[in-house]
Amino acid sequence: MEVYKAAAHRYPDPEHFKVNINLCWKKLDKYYSRLDETLVYYAAIALHPAYHWGYFEDVWADCPDWIQIAPL
Repeated sequence: MEVYKAAAHRYPDPEHFKVNINLCWKKLDKYYSRLDETLVYYAAIALHPAYHWGYFEDVWADCPDWIQIAPL
């Protein structure tokens, strides 16, 4: 933790950290949304012996509309 505190003192304006994090998040969101657009992702998870449809119900429990879209 002390390392991060020292880094904060070395950089007087942490605004660039916020900008970089937001840009990174935007890029990740772009690629994750592409996964949502391909049926291969859903098929691979559903057919995987360790996951099946239970994966969607567990991981996406707070987004039931996503679970309904997946089998389409």
